[in-house]
Amino acid sequence: MIVIGNEARDKMMTGINLVADAVSPTLGPMAKTVVLKEFGKPIIVNDGVTVAKAVSHEDQFIDMGAKLLISVATQAQNIAGDGTTTACVLAQAFCEYGMKRIEEGVNAIHVVKEMNDYIESFVEYVGEQSIPVENIEHIRDVASIAANNDSEIGTLIAEAFDAVGNTGIVTVKESKSMITSVDVVKGMQLDRGYRSPYMATDNKCDLEDPLVLISNFRIVHFQDILSFLEKIAESKRPLLLISRTLEQQAISNLIANILSGVIKCCAIECPDYGEQSDAIMRDIAALTNGKFFDMAVGDTLDKVNLEDLGTAEMITITDTTTLIVNGGGDETAVAEYAKTINVADAPNDWIADKMKARIAKLVGGVAVLNVGAVSEVEMRDKKERIDDALNATRAAMEMGIVAGGGYWHNEWANNTDHWLSDALIKPMLKIAENAGLTVDMDNELSLNARTGEYVDLFSDGVIDPVKVIISSITSAASVASLVLTSEVLIGEEVQSEGMPIL
Repeated sequence: MIVIGNEARDKMMTGINLVADAVSPTLGPMAKTVVLKEFGKPIIVNDGVTVAKAVSHEDQFIDMGAKLLISVATQAQNIAGDGTTTACVLAQAFCEYGMKRIEEGVNAIHVVKEMNDYIESFVEYVGEQSIPVENIEHIRDVASIAANNDSEIGTLIAEAFDAVGNTGIVTVKESKSMITSVDVVKGMQLDRGYRSPYMATDNKCDLEDPLVLISNFRIVHFQDILSFLEKIAESKRPLLLISRTLEQQAISNLIANILSGVIKCCAIECPDYGEQSDAIMRDIAALTNGKFFDMAVGDTLDKVNLEDLGTAEMITITDTTTLIVNGGGDETAVAEYAKTINVADAPNDWIADKMKARIAKLVGGVAVLNVGAVSEVEMRDKKERIDDALNATRAAMEMGIVAGGGYWHNEWANNTDHWLSDALIKPMLKIAENAGLTVDMDNELSLNARTGEYVDLFSDGVIDPVKVIISSITSAASVASLVLTSEVLIGEEVQSEGMPIL
């Protein structure tokens, strides 16, 4: 099946509108929620990328347009962790206005170049307005806005970063009560993720009260770890397996046992390389009160006993990182161990920086946001909003902040004469629409959609991270470029039941 020219673009635009119209009600401080059906039961969300991914259409050409807009939300999420709904609204507007130019007779390649030049100028412009995050109030405002104007979440995230510093680690876990709170605990983050996605669920593996094998073993055959894993299975505790190598035969058999429920285990590679790797392994041993099993001194798997393994309250493993929270090591003993890392003995600046990083991980804390909720549905919604707020906060610390609510989109549009100017203010208009308001474009101040008043948005706490603004608009332009230059859609031939295709 094939469609060509304007018909192809119209089909894609229908799919783009489908996703954008489903996502756009979740934009702004007065956003609405969307009810999705997941695994047979309804869930309530107002996260743009989650809503977008749930949309599909039976017409495969319309679905192509929908999937392209879903990629916009996913790309914005991957780059900055927030701004997904704004990216969808902008992509819809760029496609709409771009197609009008094509219908007027302008070559699609020229339309895309005009769009990309305009967006590139805007990105440079908004970057020049960036203000560094200088105080806890900035963090609170950014987090509150990203969490759909939830000041409670914003305040908690501000407290968390205040406790561990701008470069500190903040993680999220479900609370055993209905109260959401912040705790600062011992913790260490490693730059290593799980060896296989089959060891994780939803791109993450949480191990509660785990045992930790700290080793630089080269594990080739599953039989090498079989007797050890039998001991772990009997203990009924999850395991974090750290080793230098874990060959495919061993991984395959380990995954088979994980999927069958015999054992809960996640394996990661030793962090760093060479002597630095062994040093970090000794740090992990001190933090978790375990033993570092070192091949260089003759340690083997048959010498491993359960009492030699490290422990922790919780370990979270993603595809790129491992976070150890509240290791079993005594706090005083860990502090004393950290003092033995003498930076003055470092042979060069590179090693000195490595040693300073190790000390910081040992003595620095991890802020844990304990998320409390009345129901599972509320818990899901709250965790997603907290994740968005954390991502926005980290983005703000990286590239600075500016007034939010579409303010700088509007400023740039007002100061430029371009066919995309009206498209650029669509997010601001949608924010107002969701609040039941109409924007007075002639007012010298800007509309705060939450209060309905015209104010100085930055002073009023309506703040966006520059990284989020840039990622949303560049992601939107990237996909709009593909849509506007698409001339032909080719789909799969649909075979009716009982009617063979000749």
